[in-house]
Amino acid sequence: MLLCTYSISDLTEFESDLAPIILDRDEAQEFASVLAQEILAEMPELICKGMCIVVYDEDGNAIAHAPLGAWQ
Repeated sequence: MLLCTYSISDLTEFESDLAPIILDRDEAQEFASVLAQEILAEMPELICKGMCIVVYDEDGNAIAHAPLGAWQ
């Protein structure tokens, strides 16, 4: 298990505050995808705005990402 962090980002200028989560490395992509779907269900106005969920490992390296809608 890794102490990871995740955020919402546009991968260029905007990144939300990092939130901690404990995951296995192989769970990171599924977590990001499910979280993206849950966020879009609650805030559909975020679809196709160029935002995504990014999961970082303990060293701050991105290990997973999932778009909020289709990539532009």
